Amino acid sequence: MNRQRVTRRSTGIAALIAILVALLGFSITPISAQIQPSTERQLLLTNITPFVGPSGTFTVSFTAGELPPATSVSLVVYAAVESRTRLDRTIAGEQLGTALFSTPSRPLGTNASSAPVTLSLPINPLWPAPENGTVLSTAGVYPVMVVANNANGNRVASVVTHLLRLPDTKTTTNALAVGTIVRVDSTPVVGLGGAPTVSDSETDRVRRIMAKVDDPVGSPPLTLAATPFVLKWLAETDTKNRNDTNITNRQTLLAPFVPIDSGALVAANLARVIDQELFAGSQVTTSLLGVTPDQTVTVLDDTVTLSSLDRFAAVGAQIAVVPSNQIRSSLNNDPSAVLTRRFAIRSGDDTILSAIASDDATTAQFTLTRDPVVAAQNALAELAMLHFEEPGTGRGVAVALPAWINPVSINHFLAGLKGNAGNASGSPGQPIIDPVTLNNLLSRTDTTTLQGQPVLRTWTSASPKAMDSFPTAYEQAEWNLIGLRTTLPDDTEATVAIEQTILTSASLGLDDPSRTAFLSHANNQIGAVTAQIRLPESQTVTLTSRSGKIPLVLTNDLPVEAHVRVQVKSAKLEFPEGTTIDMVLAPAGTTRTDIAVTTRASGAFPLEVVVSSANGALPLTNSRISVRSTAISGWGLILSVGAGLFLLLWWARHWRSSRPADRRKGNNETPVATQG
Repeated sequence: MNRQRVTRRSTGIAALIAILVALLGFSITPISAQIQPSTERQLLLTNITPFVGPSGTFTVSFTAGELPPATSVSLVVYAAVESRTRLDRTIAGEQLGTALFSTPSRPLGTNASSAPVTLSLPINPLWPAPENGTVLSTAGVYPVMVVANNANGNRVASVVTHLLRLPDTKTTTNALAVGTIVRVDSTPVVGLGGAPTVSDSETDRVRRIMAKVDDPVGSPPLTLAATPFVLKWLAETDTKNRNDTNITNRQTLLAPFVPIDSGALVAANLARVIDQELFAGSQVTTSLLGVTPDQTVTVLDDTVTLSSLDRFAAVGAQIAVVPSNQIRSSLNNDPSAVLTRRFAIRSGDDTILSAIASDDATTAQFTLTRDPVVAAQNALAELAMLHFEEPGTGRGVAVALPAWINPVSINHFLAGLKGNAGNASGSPGQPIIDPVTLNNLLSRTDTTTLQGQPVLRTWTSASPKAMDSFPTAYEQAEWNLIGLRTTLPDDTEATVAIEQTILTSASLGLDDPSRTAFLSHANNQIGAVTAQIRLPESQTVTLTSRSGKIPLVLTNDLPVEAHVRVQVKSAKLEFPEGTTIDMVLAPAGTTRTDIAVTTRASGAFPLEVVVSSANGALPLTNSRISVRSTAISGWGLILSVGAGLFLLLWWARHWRSSRPADRRKGNNETPVATQG
C-alpha cells in the first residue's frame, strides 16, 4: 500500500513538472549533458629571466594551450613583497597587493598553439620609464602575473611568477651563500624475475639530471648526492661510458647504495645494514664516477634517529645538513639565525656534529605547482627573500633538491644560480645569492654561539616504522650470501651482484611485496650459482672386503674454484677418517675424493652425502649412494669357521665310529652249509 502511494505521488509530481515545462516553454537538458568536463586552459611557462638588473628586461615565454588566437595576453607587475610569509601568499596567487604596471595587451595570434609566446617587461631604476615598461626603484621580489583575457576582456587563464630585481652593481651587499645538493635518485621497481629495475620514464629523468651535473660550464658549483644503485643502473643501460664524466671537480657525498630508513633498521637490530649500504655505495660511486665520495658530510632526513646518526658518525660524518622542519622548535624562536648560520647537534652517543640547515621552504616549491619553470623561479624567489630579510655577512643556507625533481625545474634553477648577476636581462646587477659547494658553504657561514660555544640545536625525527617480517627474511638472504662467499672466495663479481640485490631490498619507500620480491630474487641468484655444483644422481658401490674406499665425484660447472664441505652418514658404515671432508673443486670440471669406510654388516644399505658451502651454512647438493657389501664381518667369520670345524669333527667322528662295526659284522658271519 505504501509503495503504491509513493509511486502515485512520484507520478503526480512528474506530471506536474511536465505540465509546467509545457506551459512555460522550457526545455530540460539531461544532467549528464549539462555537466561537461571543461578544457583546462593553463598557461605553461617555458622560460623566464631568473634575475633582472636595475635597467634590465624581464621576459616570460609560455605556451597558451588551446586558447583562441584572439585571446590577448599581458604582464602585470605588483609591489614588492616584504617577507617570506607574504611571499608564500603571492606564490599561491593570493594577496598580490598593488598593481604597479601592466604591459600592453597583445593577441596570441595563429602560431600560439605551436610556438611559445614571449612577453617582455623592461624596467629602469629611475624615471622616465622605458617604452612599454615601468620603474622599479628598489631591489626586491616583485610578483608578476601573466594574464590571458578573451575578446570580452574576461580573464580566461593566468599564472603568477616573480621578478627578482637585483641591486645596482655599486651597491655593497653580502650575497647569501647557497649550497645546492642535487640528488639523483629513483625508487627501484620489481622487474623480470623479481630483479630491481628502474622504469623507462625514471631512467630518462635521472639521465637528464646527470647530464646537467656533467656540464660544469652550464651549471654552477653544486654538491652531488647520487644514489649508487641508480648510477649503476644508468651505467648498465646507457651506451655512454659513465666513467667519461666531468664531475671530478664536484663535491660528491657518500650515500648508501639505496636510500634507507636508518632509524627503522636500527630499531629492527639491522644497524649493520647501514654500514653495508655505505660501504657498497662508496665502492660503486668511486668505480663509476672516478671520485672518492666525501664521507665527512651527511644529509639527514626524518628517518635518521639519534642511534642511527651514530652509525654515520662512526664512518666519518662530522657535519650534518639538517632539514629545517626537523629543527622547527628552534626556528620558532630565531628563524633567520637558524637557517643562515651554523650550529651544532648531538647524536645518540653524545657525538657533537657541526650542522647547517637545509631550507625546506625552498625545497617545497618544486612540488607545489605543476609548472616546472614556475616552481624553479619560486625557489629562487625564496632564496632572494631570505637574503632581503636579513642581509649580512657570513650567512648561508643549503638547498636539497627533491629526489623526484623535474629535469626542467633543475635546469632553470641551476641556470638561475649560474646567472645570479642578471646578465641574461641585459643589465647586470649586484648578486644577492652566491652558489657554492657544501664545503665552501660551511667555511663561509658564521656559527651561532652562546658563551663562546656553538649553539646546540634540538632536532627531531620520525618514529621508526615497524619492518614486520623483513628483518628475518633479510638475515636469511644475508646468511645464504655469506655461505656462498665462503664457497666462491675468488668470484667477487657474482657475490657482489647478489649483495646489491639484497641491499636494494632495504630501499626507503618500498612496500612489503617489493622487498620480498627482491630478497627472493637474491636467493634465486644464489640457487642458480649453487646448482652448478653437482653430485651423480645415482651411484652403486660394491665392497668386497670389510674396509675399503668409496669414490665420490663432484662436478663444478663454474669458471672458478669452489670450496665445499662434504658430510657423509650411514647406519651400516664407519668412517675412520671422519664424516666431514673439506674439498676444493677444480673450475669447469670434476674432482674426485675417496671416502674411507669400514662395514658393520654385509648386504645393501644407503650412504647419505650432503655437500654445503665451506662454512656449512648453505646447502649446495646431496645424493644417496647404494653400497653393497659382500665381505664377512669378524664375528661372522668366527662363526663360519666354528661351524665348519664342528661339521668336520662331527663327520670324522661319525666315520670312525662306523668302521669297527662294519669289521665286527664281517667276522661274525656264519657260512651257509651246502647240501649235496
